[in-house]
Amino acid sequence: MSQKNENKVSLYNRCLNGIERVGNKLPHSIALFAILALLIVVWLLTGLPIGIGTSIFYPAI
Repeated sequence: MSQKNENKVSLYNRCLNGIERVGNKLPHSIALFAILALLIVVWLLTGLPIGIGTSIFYPAI
């Protein structure tokens, strides 16, 4: 009977174990920060010309 109680894991602990498994598969926090910062810079640089009203004209078309 005591063996059965030792193997039982609560729902809370199972959720925490799942979160830990997912967190361990993520890259290092510095790498995540660098990726996010790079995406924001690219987003700003591509949105800036649109925001000021520039357009591209192709005379050959």
